[in-house]
Amino acid sequence: MRVSRDQRIALLLGLGTLGVYVATVCPTVYVEDSPEFTTAAAIWGIPHPPGYPLYTLMAALFARLVPLGDLGLRANLFSAVCGASTVVALWALLRRLGLGTIAALVATLCFAFGAPFWSQCVAAEVHALNALLLVSSLRAALEATRKPNARSFALMGVAIGLAIGHRNLNLLLLLPLPAILERARRRDEVDRRAWVAALGAALATLLVYVYLPIAAARGPALDMGAPTTLARLLRVVTAQPYTRHLETGTFDTDVGRAVAFLYGLPGAVGIAVSAALPGFVLWRRSEGASDLFLAGAWLVAACFVFASAYNVVDVASYFIPAHLGLAIAAAFGFDALKNKRGATAILSAGALLGLPFGASAASLRHTTIGRDYGRMLVESAPPGAIVLSFGDTETHALAYAQAVEGRRSDAVLVSANELDGWYLDQLSSRHADVRWPAGAAGAAWLDQLVALNQPSRPVCLTQPLTFGAQELRAVPTGLLFCLQTSVAPADLDRGIAFWAHVAPLSEDELHHADVHVRMIAFALAFSRFSLASALADAGRADDARVQLRAVEQLDPDAQERAIVAAMSTIRPDAHRTLDLGQRCRAALQLEPRDERVKQILRF
Repeated sequence: MRVSRDQRIALLLGLGTLGVYVATVCPTVYVEDSPEFTTAAAIWGIPHPPGYPLYTLMAALFARLVPLGDLGLRANLFSAVCGASTVVALWALLRRLGLGTIAALVATLCFAFGAPFWSQCVAAEVHALNALLLVSSLRAALEATRKPNARSFALMGVAIGLAIGHRNLNLLLLLPLPAILERARRRDEVDRRAWVAALGAALATLLVYVYLPIAAARGPALDMGAPTTLARLLRVVTAQPYTRHLETGTFDTDVGRAVAFLYGLPGAVGIAVSAALPGFVLWRRSEGASDLFLAGAWLVAACFVFASAYNVVDVASYFIPAHLGLAIAAAFGFDALKNKRGATAILSAGALLGLPFGASAASLRHTTIGRDYGRMLVESAPPGAIVLSFGDTETHALAYAQAVEGRRSDAVLVSANELDGWYLDQLSSRHADVRWPAGAAGAAWLDQLVALNQPSRPVCLTQPLTFGAQELRAVPTGLLFCLQTSVAPADLDRGIAFWAHVAPLSEDELHHADVHVRMIAFALAFSRFSLASALADAGRADDARVQLRAVEQLDPDAQERAIVAAMSTIRPDAHRTLDLGQRCRAALQLEPRDERVKQILRF
């Protein structure tokens, strides 16, 4: 069988981008949602709404068929494969739209090496697979407009069903496709029964959601939403708990995200940003490609509006469908230059400009902080402790360390962010030896949990908050804060021993672009600073100074500035800063036993 020129280019594109993504992939489990998705794939569990059944099934199979490294690396490699497949699919779509080789190649490379998309191809995340499904849906729709019949409509139904089965937001992003297909059907006077084939194929594909109640019935360690009833299943599939992100943002924060998107376009699509706007005009006028214009324009507009209104810190990945639409439009703009002298060389060089910038922003090849953080958290817990976590970053890292790595099964993890009826039911059935409050979820429930259990078993927090009796103190214990009535010398000795075995963070991790990595670096600094404060209060000035010097090395003020800047994008009100680095330096300038040191270090 003869291989065409386009097929050879597609193969080179796929292998080349896969090689780049693999060279920059995270070597183990990453941070934020990555531990959750990895855990779901490892144990056939259910991640947060909408449950991502298609991703979980595919990642789980991939992890079992590719026995390389730990499960964190395997899940990351699945994202790399999805990313490279997206690049090939995008190239094929652009060529099918009738665009020239250079124009299609440049636009494809601009998207492939843009920092937002690249960053999703090096860790266990859902966005690379989502981009692949969106491109596949556009390609299927294109074929159905050119040859509308039962077969092409059925294939389109499969593509759209898979996209929605992966992420229900795609229902909004692909909204114009039925209207486009109906116009093509009427134009060619095709029987309406073609829609029966399309709807049947889509509904059959959507059966992937059946995975959720089947998995929940097994009671896996990760079972978000516990969709064992119809009401709970609908709540998960519709992602109802996350609609709050569309309600909490202000007009200023929405505008800020929109401006940030526009400002970041050069880093997201490279030189394609210069050709996208005229490209849309040329796309609309193009014969044989104009049928898909409405879908591309809607993809950009709908994604832009939704992501601008979605009030979360890591919103950049939500803009990737818009970047995809812009890259397609830019290909039309590039194609208009194909007869211009020197244009080929300039475009080719420009397409590769994104490589160094994308690599510097997206590479995770030296980043192990996600795995190390989870391990340090669980190892900080005393035997049989109840560990209260207060954020996704620590909750997911703890879950991975327990459920996948099998560490510290004696510790009872309680996520304060998930205190709902389904979650309380899970806790009581999994840990019958814990005394669970009988009341409804909320702050009072946490107070009761501490009061019921603290005398008989340790209760530790990922943040130094106050629960239970007023005389309880949050005593630094490794990376946790355990509630106790007083600080014993043995507690301080254990803290010193813990930090003596903690490896320093790499330079890449200390100055990472991802704010969630900076949050972990700050958590390490804060916990160690808290130990130094306790040591100073106990009169152990020399030991306190050792910890303060270690805190300085973590550059906590830079970490805090990055965190405050990120949090200000969703909550613009003033953020109180702790200035740990500044306080470390002030304390170290005084005599070790100067009483002012205790005041400087006290919260």
